[in-house]
Amino acid sequence: YVPAGTYKTLTFSNTSGTDTATGALTVNGTMTTTSGGTLDMSTYQLLGTITPANNGTITTSNTSSPAIPASKDWTGTTGAVTFAVTTGGQYVPAGTYKTLTFSNTSGTDTATGALTVTTLNTTAGGTLNMVTYDLGVTNVTSNGIIKTQSVSGTPITTGKTWAGTVEYNSASAQTVVVGTYGNLTISTGGTKTLAGASAVSSNGTLAVSGGVFDPSTYLLTGSGTNTITIASGATLLVGASTFAGSYSAGFGTVTPASGSTIDYYLNGAQAIANGISYHHLVTSSGGVKTLAGNTTVAGDVTVGTSTTLDPTSGFTLTGSGTNVLNVTGTIRVQHSTFAGSYPSFETTTLNTGSVVDYYLSGTQTVDSTLSYYGLTISTGGTKSLNGTTTTTGTLTIGGGTLDTTGSNYTVNTPNLTLTGGTFLPRSSTINLTGTGTVFNYSS
Repeated sequence: YVPAGTYKTLTFSNTSGTDTATGALTVNGTMTTTSGGTLDMSTYQLLGTITPANNGTITTSNTSSPAIPASKDWTGTTGAVTFAVTTGGQYVPAGTYKTLTFSNTSGTDTATGALTVTTLNTTAGGTLNMVTYDLGVTNVTSNGIIKTQSVSGTPITTGKTWAGTVEYNSASAQTVVVGTYGNLTISTGGTKTLAGASAVSSNGTLAVSGGVFDPSTYLLTGSGTNTITIASGATLLVGASTFAGSYSAGFGTVTPASGSTIDYYLNGAQAIANGISYHHLVTSSGGVKTLAGNTTVAGDVTVGTSTTLDPTSGFTLTGSGTNVLNVTGTIRVQHSTFAGSYPSFETTTLNTGSVVDYYLSGTQTVDSTLSYYGLTISTGGTKSLNGTTTTTGTLTIGGGTLDTTGSNYTVNTPNLTLTGGTFLPRSSTINLTGTGTVFNYSS
């Protein structure tokens, strides 16, 4: 038994068994432990301007901060340090460790500085919270949860296998390092961006509990029967040309909660995956976003600037009956009516800069109940008005025929542009309400 006291040089010669402290030890010189032996600090602090020669094992159950001196090199022949409280609540000082073990099966141990570790062991059920500090490891057996709020380029070591859960939970943007994760959790806020191709182990989960997860141009591979969950208020980005290009087919289940968002944000062509029960669906950045199958959205659909949403002639984008189709980019109508492509949306909001393009190469009815900004008639076939039709932007006829029909419905537009196709106004009133050049004919 080692009594409380202040020591200049303290040596433990036991090559087996345990020497146990009976009070706080202050060492202001070299403290040596011997390979095979253990120093158990029990609940007492180890203090002082110590120079460790940790050839054995040091175990601590102290819950003060710090339990052992900070910024020390605890490596040695064995060089093991164990934080032994099974319910957590311990504070881990900055330092260099050879073997660092956390025995907590519940609760949280919290780092108070950056940790550099040759071999890291965490226990299932327990949490190591790195707060804003970096964790550098060579070997890792991580069965518990590791949380990081570090915003550095490498909050944890890249290229490792983390058997438990890693949670990126800063309120700010973070880098999600390359690795294989048992479970990967994105939480709190900010955008968490994948740094390279990575994987989630068999039966593991990508849980986007808060903020935004951005795979960038990389593939996150599901290694088996994997799940993606997206919580209310959280956003999952799709950065590849297909959903499976960002999240492999190993993610057999995608579960967006009410209030969640999936955003197809590649600046280029993308296929919008069917078989996902979307809440909010967003297209952004640029390019044509094409439905891969019949798709249902429980929340709102937002078509962003410079993007085009194309349901194709074979599929529909169906609302819940109480949601909004909110357009700032372009939407194509590929069925005989607008509602044929976009059924069951309670509200369609066509913002400044938006365009509705009647794109089917065949007969279509132009829905006069919509408050168009831009209206385009394209490809082939006859597009017939079903009432007085008004645009606050340009009416463009680029293909096919726009027919006001025998009812001679009125057209109100600031600018009428013909780049192709035919305009059949019959005896209708055509009000060109713009200033300057209000009629453009180039074909």
